[in-house]
Amino acid sequence: ENGEVKLQQHGQTLSLQMGYNDSIELDVQAYFDQFYAVKLSNYRVTEDVAAGMNRFIYQGVSGNFSS
Repeated sequence: ENGEVKLQQHGQTLSLQMGYNDSIELDVQAYFDQFYAVKLSNYRVTEDVAAGMNRFIYQGVSGNFSS
């Protein structure tokens, strides 16, 4: 704050770069629609939110991942 360090955190930084198959979204959406009263879209983590997380580095999520 104003060029002065207020808090120093020690620990590790975790970096995430995940991939997944886009078709899973249909299954997860159907599950949420059937069993939850909240919307799945409420759980999205956008880049602007993730950028403010001090212990995680957001590297993006891409689809079409297969193992």
